Amino acid sequence: MPSWRTLRSQVYERDKGICRDCGVALKGRWDCAHKTPRYQGGKDTLDNLKAKCPSCHLSETKAEAGHRSAGKKTTVATLHGQVVPRKKKRKWPSRKLPKRSDEWVRKIQERIEHGP
Repeated sequence: MPSWRTLRSQVYERDKGICRDCGVALKGRWDCAHKTPRYQGGKDTLDNLKAKCPSCHLSETKAEAGHRSAGKKTTVATLHGQVVPRKKKRKWPSRKLPKRSDEWVRKIQERIEHGP
């Protein structure tokens, strides 16, 4: 079985550097996507892979994640071609700085102006 790098270059050559979904020329970053996803039994073979622009690949990945999650609220990340739900960002409590006295502010300004 050829390496992933070899398969990827073969897919690019076969698809002539054009996204199979939207037809845009692939310059720079592009993705190699599975026609039949791996979670549905798709293999890493030339006939199951297609060249896609990042925008089309992300749209397809989001649609698959939404279909697989069956209504669960998830965000999409990929790890080695597998869709992985991301952890929600932690919200930090807002901390208010204590009010400083006028005298403290004056001392700081003096240090700035005259040095320590």
